[in-house]
Amino acid sequence: MVGCGANEPVMRSDDPLAQCRRDASACAALCPTATACLELAGAHADDRGEAQDLELAARLYEHACDAGLGAGCTELAILREPEDPTGTRRLHARGCAADDPTACRNSGVAMQRGVGAPPDAAAAAIAYGRACELGDGPGCTFLANLLDEGEGVPRDGARALVHFELACDRGDAQGCHNAGTKLRDGRDVAVDRRRALDRSDRGCALGSGAACFDAALDYGRSDAVVPDRARAEQRVREACELGFEPACALARAAGR
Repeated sequence: MVGCGANEPVMRSDDPLAQCRRDASACAALCPTATACLELAGAHADDRGEAQDLELAARLYEHACDAGLGAGCTELAILREPEDPTGTRRLHARGCAADDPTACRNSGVAMQRGVGAPPDAAAAAIAYGRACELGDGPGCTFLANLLDEGEGVPRDGARALVHFELACDRGDAQGCHNAGTKLRDGRDVAVDRRRALDRSDRGCALGSGAACFDAALDYGRSDAVVPDRARAEQRVREACELGFEPACALARAAGR
């Protein structure tokens, strides 16, 4: 009932949710908005309070998608991906056209990997760019990777850094790590070790073991811009806890 919203006449009826189970169009009548139907679909897909029913969830996601809600297209694509890669690719494209950032990112992934059709890196770059415009951090990172390698777009390391930093600002750990790497190595951009350390620290806080390890090395350098042995050891521990094996190996060596 949460998915259908606080609609008092519906709440007082005998079993309105049973109608949703039988017929997605009946649920559409119960749920005045596509968003409410999307929530109900999620409840059935994730088994929140009701028995899991993926067939019903798919019908409800399809209703939300047909009503112009991009997230409905995205979730339906995720359900259908194993058995219908071509349909999945089309659904992600529909979701992107409806301005769902996750759909745009997934559409780009499908295009780049050749899911359901031949790979198309140029089209993937457009989809990633739209995801980034809509605020999706990983979409910014994926576009930056293409720019950094010249895959589907002209190679442009400076633009790649801009998008890695956008991704970092939007909470993407990989974007932070990649920005730190570029700033530290100076590939196509000016070396900026202080900014590199900041991006690595931010990536570490967001869960990137590689970023934690980079920060540890920066803090522990003999010519560190911010020398801090204790923090270097802390970052090594954090990197290891996040599963970054080189950090674990370093910690074991230090323990001996």
